[in-house]
Amino acid sequence: MSLRSFDVKLEGKSQLHEPIVKLQGIQLNIWSVDGGGTWENKDVELDVGNKLDVFMSCKAVSGTGWKFTIQDNGNDKEIYNASGETGEPLGGDPTKKEVPNYSQRETAVNC
Repeated sequence: MSLRSFDVKLEGKSQLHEPIVKLQGIQLNIWSVDGGGTWENKDVELDVGNKLDVFMSCKAVSGTGWKFTIQDNGNDKEIYNASGETGEPLGGDPTKKEVPNYSQRETAVNC
């Protein structure tokens, strides 16, 4: 495992509420740069092996689109990219239950 730096960004088509981002099970401090539309932390340092555990959730009026990205600051490579909208089935999986005004993603990615 090695210490790595990531840029984490969650962008909404309109205001997002109570976003939660966890990497390796650690909840990150993210803040809005524009009153709730964009949330980010440009310098998240974590001890990571070959896999990065990712969790993101947010709330907004159902149907609000969003885009979530994680970039490795060491090589400027995007290692995770997801998009969706609040009120969709959990995790974007059509076989799972929809939750009004809520969206989430949970996965592990190679890094």
